[in-house]
Amino acid sequence: NGGITLNGAITTDGAVTIDGPVTLATGAVSVTTANDAITFNHTINGAQALTLVSGTAATTIDGTIGGSTAISSLTITNGTANGTIEIANIEGVSGATAIGNTNTATITLDGTTYSTDDTQTYTAATGQNIDITGAATFTTTNDNISFATSGVDLANNGTTTINTGTGAGTVTFGGALETNGGSNDLLVITSGTGTVTFTGAVGATNALGGLDVNSSAGNATITFTSTIGDTGNAGVVGTTAIGNTATTDLNFNGATYSFDGATTITAASGDTIDIGAGAATTFTTAADNITFATGNIELANGSNLTVDTGATGGNITIGEIAGTSVETVTLDAGTGTTSVGVIGSGTEIGAVTIGSAENGGITLNGAITTDGAVTIDGPVTLATGAVSVTTANDAITFNH
Repeated sequence: NGGITLNGAITTDGAVTIDGPVTLATGAVSVTTANDAITFNHTINGAQALTLVSGTAATTIDGTIGGSTAISSLTITNGTANGTIEIANIEGVSGATAIGNTNTATITLDGTTYSTDDTQTYTAATGQNIDITGAATFTTTNDNISFATSGVDLANNGTTTINTGTGAGTVTFGGALETNGGSNDLLVITSGTGTVTFTGAVGATNALGGLDVNSSAGNATITFTSTIGDTGNAGVVGTTAIGNTATTDLNFNGATYSFDGATTITAASGDTIDIGAGAATTFTTAADNITFATGNIELANGSNLTVDTGATGGNITIGEIAGTSVETVTLDAGTGTTSVGVIGSGTEIGAVTIGSAENGGITLNGAITTDGAVTIDGPVTLATGAVSVTTANDAITFNH
Protein backbone atom coordinates (compact mmCIF):
# COMPACT_ATOMS: atom_id res chain seq x y z
CA ASN A 1 0.00 0.00 0.00
CA GLY A 2 2.69 2.48 -0.91
CA GLY A 3 1.46 5.83 -2.17
CA ILE A 4 0.78 6.26 -5.90
CA THR A 5 0.95 9.61 -7.70
CA LEU A 6 -0.87 9.96 -11.02
CA ASN A 7 0.38 12.73 -13.30
CA GLY A 8 -1.57 12.03 -16.48
CA ALA A 9 -3.87 9.79 -18.48
CA ILE A 10 -3.89 5.99 -18.41
CA THR A 11 -5.29 4.36 -21.56
CA THR A 12 -5.38 0.57 -21.92
CA ASP A 13 -6.79 -2.45 -23.67
CA GLY A 14 -6.89 -4.30 -20.38
CA ALA A 15 -7.97 -3.99 -16.77
CA VAL A 16 -6.52 -1.28 -14.54
CA THR A 17 -6.01 -1.93 -10.82
CA ILE A 18 -4.62 0.80 -8.55
CA ASP A 19 -3.69 -0.80 -5.21
CA GLY A 20 -2.47 2.02 -2.99
CA PRO A 21 -3.46 5.50 -1.81
CA VAL A 22 -3.62 7.76 -4.87
CA THR A 23 -2.63 11.39 -5.27
CA LEU A 24 -3.76 13.27 -8.38
CA ALA A 25 -0.85 15.60 -8.99
CA THR A 26 -0.50 17.51 -12.25
CA GLY A 27 -3.63 18.46 -14.09
CA ALA A 28 -6.66 16.39 -15.00
CA VAL A 29 -6.27 12.61 -14.71
CA SER A 30 -8.22 10.06 -16.72
CA VAL A 31 -8.27 6.27 -16.78
CA THR A 32 -9.78 4.73 -19.90
CA THR A 33 -10.03 1.07 -20.84
CA ALA A 34 -11.41 -0.81 -23.84
CA ASN A 35 -14.30 -2.34 -21.88
CA ASP A 36 -12.07 -3.62 -19.08
CA ALA A 37 -12.46 -3.18 -15.33
CA ILE A 38 -11.08 -0.21 -13.40
CA THR A 39 -10.45 -0.72 -9.68
CA PHE A 40 -9.14 1.67 -7.04
CA ASN A 41 -8.59 -0.19 -3.76
CA HIS A 42 -7.62 2.80 -1.61
CA THR A 43 -8.10 6.52 -1.12
CA ILE A 44 -7.97 9.14 -3.88
CA ASN A 45 -6.89 12.72 -3.09
CA GLY A 46 -5.54 15.74 -4.92
CA ALA A 47 -7.02 18.96 -6.29
CA GLN A 48 -7.38 17.69 -9.87
CA ALA A 49 -10.20 16.38 -12.04
CA LEU A 50 -10.68 12.61 -12.28
CA THR A 51 -12.43 10.87 -15.18
CA LEU A 52 -12.91 7.11 -15.36
CA VAL A 53 -14.20 5.24 -18.43
CA SER A 54 -14.50 1.44 -18.32
CA GLY A 55 -17.10 0.98 -21.05
CA THR A 56 -19.08 -2.20 -20.51
CA ALA A 57 -16.86 -3.31 -17.63
CA ALA A 58 -17.08 -2.48 -13.94
CA THR A 59 -15.66 0.58 -12.24
CA THR A 60 -15.02 0.07 -8.53
CA ILE A 61 -13.75 2.60 -6.01
CA ASP A 62 -13.31 1.01 -2.59
CA GLY A 63 -11.46 3.88 -0.91
CA THR A 64 -12.61 7.34 0.11
CA ILE A 65 -12.44 10.10 -2.50
CA GLY A 66 -11.21 13.51 -1.34
CA GLY A 67 -10.93 12.63 2.34
CA SER A 68 -7.84 14.75 2.95
CA THR A 69 -7.70 16.92 -0.20
CA ALA A 70 -10.80 17.42 -2.30
CA ILE A 71 -10.51 16.53 -5.97
CA SER A 72 -11.75 19.20 -8.40
CA SER A 73 -14.37 17.07 -10.21
CA LEU A 74 -15.42 13.44 -10.59
CA THR A 75 -16.77 11.95 -13.82
CA ILE A 76 -17.60 8.25 -14.19
CA THR A 77 -20.11 8.18 -17.00
CA ASN A 78 -18.66 5.47 -19.33
CA GLY A 79 -19.98 7.36 -22.33
CA THR A 80 -23.11 5.46 -23.32
CA ALA A 81 -21.89 2.01 -22.27
CA ASN A 82 -23.54 -0.09 -19.56
CA GLY A 83 -20.69 -0.91 -17.20
CA THR A 84 -21.52 -1.14 -13.49
CA ILE A 85 -20.22 1.42 -11.02
CA GLU A 86 -19.54 1.02 -7.29
CA ILE A 87 -18.40 3.87 -5.05
CA ALA A 88 -17.63 3.57 -1.36
CA ASN A 89 -17.32 7.14 -0.02
CA ILE A 90 -16.99 10.65 -1.38
CA GLU A 91 -15.78 13.13 1.23
CA GLY A 92 -14.51 15.93 -0.98
CA VAL A 93 -15.18 17.06 -4.55
CA SER A 94 -15.04 20.80 -5.14
CA GLY A 95 -16.67 20.65 -8.59
CA ALA A 96 -19.39 18.64 -10.24
CA THR A 97 -19.82 14.91 -9.67
CA ALA A 98 -21.41 12.92 -12.50
CA ILE A 99 -21.85 9.17 -12.11
CA GLY A 100 -23.34 6.87 -14.77
CA ASN A 101 -25.43 7.34 -17.90
CA THR A 102 -28.86 6.27 -19.10
CA ASN A 103 -27.51 2.80 -20.02
CA THR A 104 -25.54 2.11 -16.84
CA ALA A 105 -26.59 -1.31 -15.57
CA THR A 106 -26.24 -0.53 -11.86
CA ILE A 107 -24.78 2.07 -9.55
CA THR A 108 -24.01 0.79 -6.06
CA LEU A 109 -23.41 3.36 -3.33
CA ASP A 110 -22.23 1.29 -0.38
CA GLY A 111 -20.52 3.94 1.70
CA THR A 112 -21.75 6.31 4.40
CA THR A 113 -20.63 9.72 3.06
CA TYR A 114 -21.21 11.44 -0.28
CA SER A 115 -20.20 15.05 0.27
CA THR A 116 -19.38 17.61 -2.42
CA ASP A 117 -19.25 21.34 -2.91
CA ASP A 118 -21.08 21.19 -6.23
CA THR A 119 -23.78 19.16 -7.95
CA GLN A 120 -24.16 15.39 -7.65
CA THR A 121 -25.85 13.49 -10.50
CA TYR A 122 -26.35 9.73 -10.45
CA THR A 123 -27.79 8.26 -13.66
CA ALA A 124 -28.59 4.65 -14.55
CA ALA A 125 -30.83 2.70 -16.91
CA THR A 126 -34.59 2.68 -16.44
CA GLY A 127 -35.62 0.35 -13.62
CA GLN A 128 -34.44 0.08 -10.03
CA ASN A 129 -30.74 0.33 -10.82
CA ILE A 130 -29.37 2.82 -8.27
CA ASP A 131 -28.77 0.92 -5.04
CA ILE A 132 -27.96 2.75 -1.79
CA THR A 133 -26.67 -0.08 0.37
CA GLY A 134 -24.76 1.95 2.95
CA ALA A 135 -26.37 4.09 5.66
CA ALA A 136 -25.47 7.07 3.53
CA THR A 137 -25.54 10.82 3.98
CA PHE A 138 -25.51 12.90 0.80
CA THR A 139 -24.56 16.56 1.28
CA THR A 140 -23.88 19.60 -0.86
CA THR A 141 -23.56 23.28 -0.11
CA ASN A 142 -26.67 24.63 -1.84
CA ASP A 143 -26.14 22.47 -4.93
CA ASN A 144 -28.44 19.99 -6.65
CA ILE A 145 -28.55 16.25 -5.97
CA SER A 146 -30.23 14.20 -8.68
CA PHE A 147 -30.97 10.50 -9.16
CA ALA A 148 -31.79 10.46 -12.86
CA THR A 149 -33.69 8.08 -15.17
CA SER A 150 -33.38 5.08 -12.89
CA GLY A 151 -35.32 4.37 -9.75
CA VAL A 152 -33.55 4.19 -6.39
CA ASP A 153 -33.53 1.25 -3.98
CA LEU A 154 -32.83 2.02 -0.33
CA ALA A 155 -31.19 -1.16 0.93
CA ASN A 156 -29.20 -0.25 4.04
CA ASN A 157 -31.76 -1.20 6.71
CA GLY A 158 -31.18 2.22 8.23
CA THR A 159 -31.49 5.91 7.44
CA THR A 160 -30.49 7.62 4.20
CA THR A 161 -30.04 11.37 4.61
CA ILE A 162 -29.94 13.97 1.84
CA ASN A 163 -29.08 17.56 2.75
CA THR A 164 -28.43 20.27 0.15
CA GLY A 165 -28.02 23.06 2.70
CA THR A 166 -30.10 26.16 3.31
CA GLY A 167 -29.95 27.53 -0.24
CA ALA A 168 -31.24 26.52 -3.65
CA GLY A 169 -29.95 22.96 -3.92
CA THR A 170 -32.70 20.77 -5.36
CA VAL A 171 -33.33 17.07 -4.74
CA THR A 172 -34.77 15.03 -7.61
CA PHE A 173 -35.74 11.38 -7.93
CA GLY A 174 -36.21 10.60 -11.63
CA GLY A 175 -37.75 7.17 -11.10
CA ALA A 176 -39.48 5.11 -8.46
CA LEU A 177 -38.23 5.02 -4.87
CA GLU A 178 -38.25 1.55 -3.30
CA THR A 179 -36.51 -0.47 -0.57
CA ASN A 180 -35.21 -4.01 -0.20
CA GLY A 181 -38.14 -4.92 2.06
CA GLY A 182 -38.47 -5.10 5.81
CA SER A 183 -39.95 -1.59 6.14
CA ASN A 184 -36.78 -0.43 7.92
CA ASP A 185 -35.23 1.91 5.36
CA LEU A 186 -35.87 5.55 6.27
CA LEU A 187 -35.35 8.64 4.12
CA VAL A 188 -34.71 12.14 5.49
CA ILE A 189 -34.41 15.12 3.12
CA THR A 190 -33.51 18.75 3.85
CA SER A 191 -33.32 21.07 0.83
CA GLY A 192 -33.45 24.67 2.03
CA THR A 193 -34.99 26.71 -0.79
CA GLY A 194 -34.39 23.98 -3.38
CA THR A 195 -37.36 22.03 -4.70
CA VAL A 196 -37.86 18.34 -3.92
CA THR A 197 -39.38 16.20 -6.68
CA PHE A 198 -40.43 12.55 -6.57
CA THR A 199 -41.11 11.61 -10.20
CA GLY A 200 -41.99 7.95 -9.68
CA ALA A 201 -43.98 6.03 -7.10
CA VAL A 202 -42.71 5.84 -3.52
CA GLY A 203 -42.77 2.45 -1.82
CA ALA A 204 -45.30 0.91 -4.18
CA THR A 205 -43.61 -2.52 -4.02
CA ASN A 206 -41.53 -2.37 -0.83
CA ALA A 207 -42.45 0.30 1.72
CA LEU A 208 -40.10 2.79 3.32
CA GLY A 209 -39.74 2.63 7.09
CA GLY A 210 -40.17 6.39 7.45
CA LEU A 211 -40.23 9.52 5.30
CA ASP A 212 -39.22 13.03 6.34
CA VAL A 213 -39.09 15.81 3.76
CA ASN A 214 -38.19 19.27 5.05
CA SER A 215 -40.20 18.78 8.23
CA SER A 216 -37.86 20.90 10.35
CA ALA A 217 -36.52 23.50 7.91
CA GLY A 218 -36.69 24.85 4.37
CA ASN A 219 -39.41 26.59 2.38
CA ALA A 220 -39.10 24.80 -0.95
CA THR A 221 -41.89 23.35 -3.05
CA ILE A 222 -42.29 19.57 -2.66
CA THR A 223 -43.88 17.57 -5.48
CA PHE A 224 -45.06 13.96 -5.62
CA THR A 225 -45.79 13.32 -9.30
CA SER A 226 -46.91 9.76 -8.67
CA THR A 227 -48.20 7.76 -5.72
CA ILE A 228 -47.02 6.78 -2.26
CA GLY A 229 -47.82 3.07 -2.00
CA ASP A 230 -50.77 1.70 -3.93
CA THR A 231 -54.36 0.73 -3.31
CA GLY A 232 -53.35 -2.42 -1.42
CA ASN A 233 -50.07 -1.48 0.23
CA ALA A 234 -48.75 1.39 2.30
CA GLY A 235 -45.80 3.20 0.78
CA VAL A 236 -44.45 4.17 4.20
CA VAL A 237 -44.65 1.93 7.27
CA GLY A 238 -43.63 4.32 10.03
CA THR A 239 -43.81 8.05 10.59
CA THR A 240 -44.29 10.39 7.62
CA ALA A 241 -43.61 14.12 7.96
CA ILE A 242 -43.80 16.21 4.79
CA GLY A 243 -43.19 19.96 4.84
CA ASN A 244 -43.30 22.58 7.56
CA THR A 245 -45.05 25.90 8.20
CA ALA A 246 -42.69 27.68 5.78
CA THR A 247 -43.12 25.23 2.88
CA THR A 248 -44.26 27.28 -0.10
CA ASP A 249 -46.26 24.57 -1.85
CA LEU A 250 -47.01 20.86 -1.64
CA ASN A 251 -48.13 19.08 -4.81
CA PHE A 252 -49.75 15.65 -4.73
CA ASN A 253 -50.36 14.72 -8.36
CA GLY A 254 -50.90 10.98 -7.98
CA ALA A 255 -54.14 9.20 -7.16
CA THR A 256 -53.12 7.14 -4.12
CA TYR A 257 -51.25 8.06 -0.93
CA SER A 258 -51.20 5.16 1.49
CA PHE A 259 -49.50 5.20 4.91
CA ASP A 260 -49.11 2.83 7.84
CA GLY A 261 -48.03 5.24 10.54
CA ALA A 262 -48.70 8.72 11.85
CA THR A 263 -48.74 11.15 8.91
CA THR A 264 -48.32 14.92 9.03
CA ILE A 265 -48.49 17.07 5.90
CA THR A 266 -47.67 20.73 6.53
CA ALA A 267 -47.35 23.84 4.38
CA ALA A 268 -47.48 27.60 4.76
CA SER A 269 -50.86 29.22 5.35
CA GLY A 270 -53.07 29.68 2.31
CA ASP A 271 -54.10 27.27 -0.46
CA THR A 272 -50.72 25.53 -0.41
CA ILE A 273 -51.56 21.81 -0.34
CA ASP A 274 -52.49 21.08 -3.95
CA ILE A 275 -54.22 17.85 -4.98
CA GLY A 276 -53.71 17.73 -8.72
CA ALA A 277 -54.31 14.27 -10.17
CA GLY A 278 -57.41 15.34 -12.04
CA ALA A 279 -58.98 12.11 -10.83
CA ALA A 280 -60.23 10.61 -7.59
CA THR A 281 -57.44 10.92 -5.00
CA THR A 282 -57.27 8.93 -1.78
CA PHE A 283 -55.17 9.38 1.36
CA THR A 284 -55.33 6.34 3.66
CA THR A 285 -53.74 5.20 6.89
CA ALA A 286 -53.93 1.95 8.82
CA ALA A 287 -55.75 3.35 11.88
CA ASP A 288 -53.14 6.13 12.23
CA ASN A 289 -53.61 9.86 12.58
CA ILE A 290 -53.32 12.01 9.46
CA THR A 291 -52.98 15.78 9.76
CA PHE A 292 -52.98 18.45 7.05
CA ALA A 293 -51.49 21.32 9.00
CA THR A 294 -51.42 25.11 8.53
CA GLY A 295 -51.94 25.07 4.77
CA ASN A 296 -55.32 24.55 3.13
CA ILE A 297 -56.14 21.76 0.69
CA GLU A 298 -56.96 22.89 -2.86
CA LEU A 299 -58.54 20.35 -5.21
CA ALA A 300 -57.80 20.68 -8.93
CA ASN A 301 -60.45 19.98 -11.53
CA GLY A 302 -61.74 16.42 -11.11
CA SER A 303 -59.60 15.64 -8.06
CA ASN A 304 -62.29 14.23 -5.78
CA LEU A 305 -60.80 13.74 -2.31
CA THR A 306 -61.12 10.81 0.09
CA VAL A 307 -59.28 10.66 3.41
CA ASP A 308 -59.79 7.34 5.20
CA THR A 309 -58.03 6.09 8.33
CA GLY A 310 -59.91 2.80 8.55
CA ALA A 311 -62.75 1.59 10.71
CA THR A 312 -60.82 1.22 13.97
CA GLY A 313 -59.52 4.74 14.46
CA GLY A 314 -56.93 7.22 13.38
CA ASN A 315 -57.86 10.87 13.63
CA ILE A 316 -58.25 13.21 10.64
CA THR A 317 -57.32 16.88 11.04
CA ILE A 318 -57.74 19.33 8.15
CA GLY A 319 -57.71 23.13 8.12
CA GLU A 320 -59.71 24.08 5.03
CA ILE A 321 -60.67 22.48 1.72
CA ALA A 322 -61.26 24.40 -1.51
CA GLY A 323 -62.25 23.03 -4.91
CA THR A 324 -62.43 24.00 -8.54
CA SER A 325 -65.39 22.35 -10.27
CA VAL A 326 -67.71 20.52 -7.86
CA GLU A 327 -65.11 18.09 -6.49
CA THR A 328 -66.44 15.73 -3.83
CA VAL A 329 -65.01 15.30 -0.33
CA THR A 330 -65.22 12.15 1.80
CA LEU A 331 -63.64 12.07 5.26
CA ASP A 332 -63.88 8.77 7.17
CA ALA A 333 -61.99 8.36 10.45
CA GLY A 334 -63.92 5.29 11.59
CA THR A 335 -63.93 5.37 15.39
CA GLY A 336 -61.35 8.15 15.29
CA THR A 337 -62.16 11.83 15.36
CA THR A 338 -62.44 14.25 12.45
CA SER A 339 -61.71 17.97 12.73
CA VAL A 340 -62.23 20.17 9.69
CA GLY A 341 -62.55 23.86 8.95
CA VAL A 342 -64.12 25.67 6.03
CA ILE A 343 -65.12 23.47 3.10
CA GLY A 344 -65.97 25.13 -0.20
CA SER A 345 -67.23 28.41 -1.46
CA GLY A 346 -69.98 28.91 -4.01
CA THR A 347 -70.18 25.82 -6.23
CA GLU A 348 -66.53 24.73 -6.11
CA ILE A 349 -67.26 21.68 -3.90
CA GLY A 350 -69.79 18.93 -4.67
CA ALA A 351 -71.12 16.33 -2.25
CA VAL A 352 -69.49 16.13 1.20
CA THR A 353 -69.57 13.10 3.49
CA ILE A 354 -67.95 13.24 6.93
CA GLY A 355 -67.92 10.26 9.28
CA SER A 356 -69.29 6.74 8.95
CA ALA A 357 -71.22 4.01 10.73
CA GLU A 358 -68.38 3.70 13.27
CA ASN A 359 -69.54 7.03 14.75
CA GLY A 360 -66.26 8.79 15.44
CA GLY A 361 -66.67 12.32 16.77
CA ILE A 362 -66.71 15.21 14.30
CA THR A 363 -65.61 18.78 15.03
CA LEU A 364 -66.71 21.51 12.64
CA ASN A 365 -64.61 24.66 12.65
CA GLY A 366 -66.15 26.63 9.81
CA ALA A 367 -68.74 26.91 7.08
CA ILE A 368 -69.52 24.14 4.63
CA THR A 369 -70.75 25.39 1.23
CA THR A 370 -71.50 22.91 -1.54
CA ASP A 371 -73.21 22.17 -4.81
CA GLY A 372 -74.05 18.68 -3.54
CA ALA A 373 -75.54 16.81 -0.62
CA VAL A 374 -73.89 17.01 2.81
CA THR A 375 -73.95 14.00 5.14
CA ILE A 376 -72.51 14.19 8.67
CA ASP A 377 -72.42 10.71 10.20
CA GLY A 378 -71.12 11.06 13.76
CA PRO A 379 -71.63 13.12 16.91
CA VAL A 380 -70.85 16.75 16.09
CA THR A 381 -69.11 19.47 18.08
CA LEU A 382 -69.32 23.08 16.87
CA ALA A 383 -65.98 24.49 17.92
CA THR A 384 -64.85 27.87 16.67
CA GLY A 385 -67.62 30.42 16.18
CA ALA A 386 -70.76 30.17 14.12
CA VAL A 387 -71.00 27.21 11.75
CA SER A 388 -73.17 27.10 8.65
CA VAL A 389 -73.94 24.35 6.16
CA THR A 390 -75.27 25.61 2.84
CA THR A 391 -76.08 23.62 -0.30
CA ALA A 392 -77.38 24.51 -3.75
CA ASN A 393 -80.73 22.80 -3.22
CA ASP A 394 -79.16 19.56 -2.01
CA ALA A 395 -79.93 17.50 1.09
CA ILE A 396 -78.25 18.12 4.44
CA THR A 397 -78.23 15.16 6.84
CA PHE A 398 -76.94 14.90 10.42
CA ASN A 399 -77.24 11.30 11.63
CA HIS A 400 -76.33 11.92 15.29
